[in-house]
Amino acid sequence: SQNKIYAKRLKDCLQSYNVVAFVAHEDILPTETWTHEIKNALDTMDVFISLHTRWFSDSLWCQQEVWYAFGSWKKIIPIKFDENPVWFLASIQALNRRDKKAEEITQEIFQILKQDKSTGHLYDKIFPPTDELFW
Repeated sequence: SQNKIYAKRLKDCLQSYNVVAFVAHEDILPTETWTHEIKNALDTMDVFISLHTRWFSDSLWCQQEVWYAFGSWKKIIPIKFDENPVWFLASIQALNRRDKKAEEITQEIFQILKQDKSTGHLYDKIFPPTDELFW
């Protein structure tokens, strides 16, 4: 929640690739049971993307979601912002944000999903933004 602006921006960029991203602070409506909504999102995800901003590794909720993703054998894409991935995620090579904009990170994610054996079948559902198709 400390850096939710990054998650919102990435979600918006992923949407241009026909990727539906779940961001709790954006997608859970008032009066909904947030634990149920998060579990539902985790149960129906194809890919887990973690944003390693300051305080990510200190968040018990973030760590529980990571463990759930590992236990579900989903493709995991960690993105390094302010801190290195820790625990289980330290074993996965992270995308390094550096000075990249959300659009650039989204293109990298798109290429990973397209080329990976476990997510390549999703490629038919994902497409580049329309303006990139015409030059």
